[in-house]
Amino acid sequence: WKHVPTEQLALPLECDLLILGGAHPSYYLFLDNSRVPQPKWVLWTSPLVQTELAKVELDHLLHFARDPRVSKIWFGERPAAGLFQKGFFAPYPAAVERVKTSDEMLLEGPFMEVAAKLDPAPREGVGFMVPFGNPQKNVLAQLAGMRLFQQTHHDIVLKTGGMTPEQRRFADAIGLNYRDLGWRSGVDYYDDLAKCRMVLHCSLSESFGYGAWESMLLSTPALVGPALDWVPT
Repeated sequence: WKHVPTEQLALPLECDLLILGGAHPSYYLFLDNSRVPQPKWVLWTSPLVQTELAKVELDHLLHFARDPRVSKIWFGERPAAGLFQKGFFAPYPAAVERVKTSDEMLLEGPFMEVAAKLDPAPREGVGFMVPFGNPQKNVLAQLAGMRLFQQTHHDIVLKTGGMTPEQRRFADAIGLNYRDLGWRSGVDYYDDLAKCRMVLHCSLSESFGYGAWESMLLSTPALVGPALDWVPT
């Protein structure tokens, strides 16, 4: 197995199988690349609930289902896999116990920079770092749940990353104790995750959830919903 960045897909590849990691407009160009051997698969990480919430995802899924250049669609949701002739189910290959073995990691650069210097100092606050404009993230329910939790745990601060104005008004109205750090990326984002006592990732529908995976790789527990069924129990 080898992780190939998108910019290298235009180059000749020596492999028996190419798995495109999701749906992106640039991937359609590589499906026609004669220098990339068949078969070509697509890893589909969205369950049907999320596919319905994000119309563009439904368009991509239906395209892959009828595109003869795609031989298999790998679903992480068992029922969805049985609906499509090309579909098959396999659990996501997400290991959360191998953060120290960088040669086995898919994540590189800023993540490994933070992972290499994890600070044993006491952590603080609960992290909630998601794209706040996405309806499947279940934001209001998690903000409300955190506020109820703070009624008996007064010292716990919720650290968020870029709430919408409406979500901030909601948080202020219910008296949530939070600190909005704004949009974070790269080293700053991973450093925030590594310094939290826990992160929230109780989304309605997404079945993978990078935020939960990245947090656990940084030894930060993640509170997740039932949609993320790959998380160890």
